[in-house]
Amino acid sequence: AGFTEAVASLGTSLTSDQCRLASSYVEEAVLAYDSDEAGQKAAERALKILEDVGLGVKILKIPDAKDPDEYIKKYGPESFRRLMTGASGQIDYRLSEIIGKYNIDIPEEKLSMIEEACALVAGVYPEMKREVYILRLSELTGIGKDTIAADIKRRTRRMATAQKKEIAAVLLDIVMPVMNGVELLKILCEKQYLGEFPVLVVTSEQSVSLVAECFDYGISDFIRKPV
Repeated sequence: AGFTEAVASLGTSLTSDQCRLASSYVEEAVLAYDSDEAGQKAAERALKILEDVGLGVKILKIPDAKDPDEYIKKYGPESFRRLMTGASGQIDYRLSEIIGKYNIDIPEEKLSMIEEACALVAGVYPEMKREVYILRLSELTGIGKDTIAADIKRRTRRMATAQKKEIAAVLLDIVMPVMNGVELLKILCEKQYLGEFPVLVVTSEQSVSLVAECFDYGISDFIRKPV
């Protein structure tokens, strides 16, 4: 059909190793799983794995067909190519999934949808990107942009506070004595701790404040909760 960069897992579950290998060749993947419930669940799972290896991910919804093969046989490769240009980013996909769960003509369901959507958007970074989704939510729901923005701002503050309080460990591969925030910041940046490492438990108020200080420097990706 003219698509030279397509990959199929051929009935097996997508693995981290496969995604890591794919990331050596491309910067973005478009998921085109079957349109049935099993296919959508597989897409959700694959999305998370692909994101974890650093690939950009888009999700393709295939109308009037079970899978890409059926769609191309019905409508041709050029139609499928045009369909691919409209593939959704992961936030758009998740937002559309949330909206599709509720009947927004019913006030209680509309409120539940807004609650779930705001929780999703609160985790969107950077702030400019979050603003785009705040505006979209406002347009979709008829709720004022400022009202939605205020709710999401409260959520992001609660998330940041909870994150700082809940973190009880700095994941390092060495046992590290308590040090000041600048030294801790330097170690984390130099070693680029982004993966899974042995846990050094920190319980003192001083240690917790050091972790919080690192968050203030904007390097939260280097710090993980214990597992």
